Amino acid sequence: MKDISELIREIVKGSLPLVCDFGTVTKLAEGSFLCDLEIEGKSPVQDVRLFCGDYNSDAKGGGIVVIPEVGAQVLVIFFSKTVAFMLQCSKAKQIVFNGGENGGLVKIQELTDKINELVDWCKNHTHTNATFSGTINGVPATGAITIPAPLEPPKEMNKDDYEDITVIH
Repeated sequence: MKDISELIREIVKGSLPLVCDFGTVTKLAEGSFLCDLEIEGKSPVQDVRLFCGDYNSDAKGGGIVVIPEVGAQVLVIFFSKTVAFMLQCSKAKQIVFNGGENGGLVKIQELTDKINELVDWCKNHTHTNATFSGTINGVPATGAITIPAPLEPPKEMNKDDYEDITVIH
């Protein structure tokens, strides 16, 4: 069975040998998934790719894209003298799933706490200042009434009921 480096070499066929190195992120390119690096003892590296795809300013990113923080340590692989791809980083600024069009991930505990505040409010909610004007058994009547809390209050939420722990943050 071939290891990953042999398979990658077969893919790039004939180009320079693959090289991995460690560097420090010096700049993130606005509007694209690229960054610049400094590698100790070497020339600065520009336009290191953060995902496999189109790198123009309209790029949405597919799959999972890890955007490192400036100053983060990164492991990069060089496919040639000018083409590098970030493999890992020490500190992520943002992680984008499938273009990020669905917004941020839910903070499960905070959501659970907010829902349970609402549940508690509903359990104790009454109307003490409601007024009544009408007829009771055909007799005109008016007055104040109290509407009690629900006889069967809603149950507290448990995050295990709706949390998917296969993706965590």
